[in-house]
Amino acid sequence: MKSATHALTAAALGLCLASCGGGMLGDNNGAGASGMIATGAAGRGSVSGVGGNAGQSVGVGGSIGNPCPPPQPPVCGGLCGNGLLEGCTTPSSSSCAGGSWLEECDGDDFGGDSCQQRGYGSGKLACNSDCTRGPDSCSPCMPPDALIASCGQAPPSPQQLGYYALAATDTEVALAVIEYGAGGAHSLLFQRLAPDLSLLGATAFPDLAQAVTGQSSIYGIAVAPLPSGGWTVASCAEPDVYIQTLDANGRLLGRIVVSRSVDAYACNGQAPVLAARPNGGPLMLWQDDSVVMSVIAADGLSASAPRTLVDAIDFSGENPTAAWVGNEFAVAVPLPFDTTGTRALRLLRVAPDGTPNLVGDFLRGELNDFANIAGGPDARDVRVVYSGLFTGGDDAEFGMNWWRYDPAGPTRSMPIGSRTGELYRPASAVAFGDDTVVFASRGYGQGFGLTRVASDGRVVSPRHEVFGIPYYGGAAAMVRRGPDVVVSVADGVNVYLARLTP
Repeated sequence: MKSATHALTAAALGLCLASCGGGMLGDNNGAGASGMIATGAAGRGSVSGVGGNAGQSVGVGGSIGNPCPPPQPPVCGGLCGNGLLEGCTTPSSSSCAGGSWLEECDGDDFGGDSCQQRGYGSGKLACNSDCTRGPDSCSPCMPPDALIASCGQAPPSPQQLGYYALAATDTEVALAVIEYGAGGAHSLLFQRLAPDLSLLGATAFPDLAQAVTGQSSIYGIAVAPLPSGGWTVASCAEPDVYIQTLDANGRLLGRIVVSRSVDAYACNGQAPVLAARPNGGPLMLWQDDSVVMSVIAADGLSASAPRTLVDAIDFSGENPTAAWVGNEFAVAVPLPFDTTGTRALRLLRVAPDGTPNLVGDFLRGELNDFANIAGGPDARDVRVVYSGLFTGGDDAEFGMNWWRYDPAGPTRSMPIGSRTGELYRPASAVAFGDDTVVFASRGYGQGFGLTRVASDGRVVSPRHEVFGIPYYGGAAAMVRRGPDVVVSVADGVNVYLARLTP
């Protein structure tokens, strides 16, 4: 960026319109981000920083009186359009004091500012022809490369984003979004996407919770495919946990309440969990002072009676997680371990008929926060990604870990990434044969990326950045679709999807 100040004549900037008046010496009204101090008039005036509509002016003591009004853009007249962000001055006259101004931008010169500087993955800032800032096009998506096949905003954009969930089959991806509407009513927007993430169809269910349970608010959402090609969407409208079933075209087939009058805790940020099953109905989990489960029928129109898996434990906000592994469901539940805040991981197996079996409690004193199971039709064992103590570390060394439970051999735990508390949100994990693909954030303002881990815990593909986002903005998710994975983040307004072949 070239930094310079130029004097312009009154003709170049327009004549001052305000009459001068006697005045006392004024205060210094501060300097903007550019560090340019302008000569202004007595008294205090408004100051707009770089990016404002009238450039920048900073008043200092003066003897003439009132300043000239801000010139209309371009504030520096003919200097606009030379591709250099520059400043200029208007000289004092008999009618008013002079002032100094700074262009907001000029061509591609934004004074060092950029989408990437702000923490986004891609995009460009916009500069109008009069050297004022236009609407930016910053995006969380990293530029396409050999791994990222496509990335962009999910169509269509919700009116006001609440919660969202992803699911996939070999031929489609489902995106279920809870929208906040007028008067507090929450609605469901269900979208079916092709493998290339183009829109196949969208169905809106206005005032969904009111239609199901007589409540207006929905807390949390999950979605899973059915053998018929349709979908089951689970949610919680305090105080009821319910599902609604859609056909292959997204049309409503039916709604059922799985559990009534659950504890309010189950409906406050604790989204129901759905674990899909090949050729059968999914397993549904939720919390009601306990971890409770129900097996959804293959047609999605009925569910087994709720059954407690883990009873009467303070879960401190962590959700259970589940996945279909081999020929049954695997369920992982974080449990309190001691008074220091560390936890243990309880692993259970649930048969297709809903019969649970305890495998054991693992990672005692190692688990810190969040856990997610990797599972799929080709998974032969249970793999868990969690935030906790690194092997051989101390209490200050938390980070992302990969852990494997193999019935035929010993359990193994391996660190992934750095010892800097890398896992700040729940990581998503899916199985690719003997490998595990992990999708997680480094931390605040550091984006989301993929890491591939071998069956012995070695990182075989270092972290590959997919999204750059300067704040959390919401949850992140990953699902497997055939040979690809589909990952997502939300920026608080929109959901972004990327397709990768890891």
